[in-house]
Amino acid sequence: YDGLILAKDALIRSKNTVAVSLYRRLGGERIYATLTNGFRLSGLCRRETDAEGHVRTDLAEAPLALGELTRGVSLFEMTRAYLPFCRAGKIGEGNTLYFVENAEGELLLRAENEETTILSPMTASVMTHMLSGVTEEGSAKSLTLPALVDTAGKTGSSGGNRDRWFIGYTPYYLCGVWVGYDEPVSMSGSAGYASSLFDAVMTRVHA
Repeated sequence: YDGLILAKDALIRSKNTVAVSLYRRLGGERIYATLTNGFRLSGLCRRETDAEGHVRTDLAEAPLALGELTRGVSLFEMTRAYLPFCRAGKIGEGNTLYFVENAEGELLLRAENEETTILSPMTASVMTHMLSGVTEEGSAKSLTLPALVDTAGKTGSSGGNRDRWFIGYTPYYLCGVWVGYDEPVSMSGSAGYASSLFDAVMTRVHA
C-alpha cells in the first residue's frame, strides 16, 4: 500500500502484500518443493482431508506466503532452515549432541553432519544483509546484542497472536525462540517475548 518498496524494506517491515506478490511470481509448487527438499521442512501438508471432510493444503497463499501452515513447524526445523543464510548456503541435518564418551573417556559416538549446498554464497550474503536490517531498524531493533556483535534475524507471529517467533544469528551462533502454548491461545502483549529471550540468552553466550 506504500507503492514501490525494496525487498529489504518489505522484510524489515513485514509487508505481507510483498510476500503474497512473491508467492504469485514463483508459484506454490516451486516454493513448496524448495521448503521441503531444500530447507527440509518435513511437516508441510500437500493435501489432506480432515474428519469433517474439509480439505487442507499448504500449497496456498496463506500457508506459504504468510506462514499459516496446517500443522505448523517445529522450532528445531525452523531454526535449521536459517542455516543456509549463515553458512554460505549450506544446510545439514542438525544434531542434539556433539559426542558421547564412556567413564574412561573413550569416544563412543560422534555426531556427523553432512552438509548440502542449497543457496549460492552470494544469495546467503544478501539474505544476511536483509535480515540484519530487522535488528537495526525493524521489529527487532530493541535488541542489545547488535552492540556487541553483528546480528541478523526475523520476528514472526501467527494469526491471533497464538505464536511468537524470533530466529537470529551472529557470525558464531544460530538461535531460535518460539513462545506459545501446547493448546494455542492468543497472547496479549507478547510482541517482544521471543526476541527478548533471544537477546538475554545470546548476550550471555557471546560474553
